[in-house]
Amino acid sequence: MIDGLGRLLTWKMNAALAVTLAWWWYFPWPAEDPAVRLVRLQSPMWHEALRAWSLVSPGVIVLILALIVQAVKRVWFESHGSEVFGRGEMPAWPQSPDDPEPSLVVGEQHHRTRFEEVRNPRWLVIPRKGLYTGLLILGAVGTGKTAGCMRPFVRQLLTWQARDQERRAAALCLEVKGDFCFDVKKMLEKCNRSDDYIELNMEPDGYAWNPLAAPWLDAKSMAGTIASLINQIAGKGKEPFWQQAYTAFAQWVIVLKRLEYPSWVTMVDVYHYVLQDGKITEDIAAMKKRLDERWASPDVVDLCVGAELYEAHRKKLDNWEWEPASNGRMAARIPADREDQVERAVADCRHHLGVEPEVYTVGYSDAEPGHTKEEYEHMEWIQRGELESVELWLEKDWKQLAEQTRTNVATGLSVFLGMFDLPDVKAKFCPPCPDPARKRGMQVGGGAKARAAARVKPLDSLDRLIEQGKVVALNLPAGKNPDLGRTIGVMLKQAWLGTLLLRPEKMAKRPGWEPRPAVFICDEYQAFVSAGGADAGGDEKAFSLTRQSRCIPIVATQSLSSLRSVLGSGEAWRTLLQTLRSRIYLSQADDQSAEIASKLCGQVTRTRESWSLQEQTGRAGISFLSGRTGGAGTSAGITKSFQDRKEALFSAREFTVLENYSGIAQIFDGMEVHDATRVYLKPDYVDEDLTYWRAREAGKL
Repeated sequence: MIDGLGRLLTWKMNAALAVTLAWWWYFPWPAEDPAVRLVRLQSPMWHEALRAWSLVSPGVIVLILALIVQAVKRVWFESHGSEVFGRGEMPAWPQSPDDPEPSLVVGEQHHRTRFEEVRNPRWLVIPRKGLYTGLLILGAVGTGKTAGCMRPFVRQLLTWQARDQERRAAALCLEVKGDFCFDVKKMLEKCNRSDDYIELNMEPDGYAWNPLAAPWLDAKSMAGTIASLINQIAGKGKEPFWQQAYTAFAQWVIVLKRLEYPSWVTMVDVYHYVLQDGKITEDIAAMKKRLDERWASPDVVDLCVGAELYEAHRKKLDNWEWEPASNGRMAARIPADREDQVERAVADCRHHLGVEPEVYTVGYSDAEPGHTKEEYEHMEWIQRGELESVELWLEKDWKQLAEQTRTNVATGLSVFLGMFDLPDVKAKFCPPCPDPARKRGMQVGGGAKARAAARVKPLDSLDRLIEQGKVVALNLPAGKNPDLGRTIGVMLKQAWLGTLLLRPEKMAKRPGWEPRPAVFICDEYQAFVSAGGADAGGDEKAFSLTRQSRCIPIVATQSLSSLRSVLGSGEAWRTLLQTLRSRIYLSQADDQSAEIASKLCGQVTRTRESWSLQEQTGRAGISFLSGRTGGAGTSAGITKSFQDRKEALFSAREFTVLENYSGIAQIFDGMEVHDATRVYLKPDYVDEDLTYWRAREAGKL
């Protein structure tokens, strides 16, 4: 009500009210005038109407004149209203690390379409629901993607609820320049989260990670990723046979190696099968024998407890050897003929853990612990069927190819996989199995000595790292080994996103569980993008499903053209673009990206003015004195007209001339898409209280 009264009492209304009061004071109603008295006697109603009109007419006349003056001024002397422009102050910072929900402050919002400062600016904020639908940042080299977007955005998300170990965000950080990881590390140190930082690099110590250690992914998806990377690095031909052949070979090798226990396969394993032509035949025969021995008769009893409970009391249970079991449990395996040890182990669990362990009397020492007899029977049926499928592919597919064709396929695979056989790469990304087998005759390549020599420790499962709120950063600069950096980055991204896709099922089984946010951070996204129908693990498939998984994808790339050059000439880039609902366009350096951005921001109806000047005469002629045309009775006129036109909200040229740290944002808040608007970024080195325009005047941008 107060706002409506303020809008009503404008200067026009105030002027009209002042004139009315002055008229009442100086020219009161002539009640004793004979004419007035006559009207009052003949028609009291008309008398009151005339009396009221005499009182308000001066104000009405002033108001009408003021409106006419304002209209003439706007139509003839102004091209737009300028009353909103001027020096303004930003409101208070709208976000706090202690907010109940995460949000992202993009930057300052002034005039929506013009590069102008306004008196009442506001902050452009993406709420929680909008964050889960993805954010794409597009900007040419040197426009402020890292300093104006990536660093401030990542800092806001990683500092959110930093003191709450159950709620603070987990993250995966990919980049190619080698410096952004250090920025992330410093951010975590400032908010007392330094223990959450985990870095994968080529240093002789640190963490080791196996790209093929993703049991939740099927073998074909992993093999398809390998084949897709070969095509992206070596170039994709027109014939799809070669990618299909790469996929088939890698797929069946992975299936064969996964039949071992513990299930562990690395890139070097696949590489050795490529080089040794008869190795796969020998290993199929050996696996047949091993499966017969594995499922001959039960030989152990499994005692299972929850993994979290075990970790809390592991020192008290050192009398027994424990290993991971199914469904997030730990299992102690005891020989089936040692009933006394089984009773002691059960008693220890009751005493130290306060719970009754799950006892499985039918167990196989060469198989995963913690299953019932029926589950083991199903597992045996699956494994024997998979081995038959591998043998069928070998005999009826691979060996039926011409020798030269097999050689070409092997060459394509070996060129790509050979880099993993180098000692330093092998130690970091093809490590031995981190859980050595605890049964007779089981050998795990490399063993503890190899890990100690390399001074590396195995990376924990991605699922556990995410739920612990860890921030995993890949630091493999493109200047050292671009092919290795791209390969590990793509496979780490797919494994991490694939892990998040398991969350909805867990949420359904655990009503009320609210998983922590997981932020996917990727600078120079064109170096790690993967999409398209041929790639089963394409980003567009993952991003379209990660909203329910509480994933916040934030990716930055130089242009849409850079994505198209990697993804090919098809429409995969459009499919990928639609899964990243919010977009920030910084200055574009190529016309194609600028035109596409202009179209994506949509069109609006704008009123355009046009002028016409007319001059006419009834008697035209030529002056004998001056030699110029002229005439008598000349009349002239000028006309200004207006017309509604459909135009781009932002033209393609506007995207190419944007200043540094200024952009055009198209934001989806989780409920609706807001019209594109100009936004002014807040670089991480500029104080929050200093507006964009003051920083620009001070030369800080």
